[in-house]
Amino acid sequence: MKKNKGNLTEEEWNLLQELEQMPESEIDTDDIPEVLEIRNPRRGSINRHDVDTVVVSLDQDIVSWWESLPNNEGRLDHWVNEIVRGYIAQEKNRRR
Repeated sequence: MKKNKGNLTEEEWNLLQELEQMPESEIDTDDIPEVLEIRNPRRGSINRHDVDTVVVSLDQDIVSWWESLPNNEGRLDHWVNEIVRGYIAQEKNRRR
């Protein structure tokens, strides 16, 4: 399990670690309703604005640096988007 605790309390974090160590046969899922049918499944359809998927390779030192940040709660793609937007804004201002 990733070490980033996010917004979990110490107690919640400990419970998750215990759950991770349990064999699946010991986990009680009786209170979870069974999903019998999924209608019209669409990958990535959760409230996203216009997005094009582009595969970008990042050097390992950049990924390691980002992962070492204490509050890197957001996704890496959001972080990269913000950096690129900042660069674009600088370029637009420079060209004026």
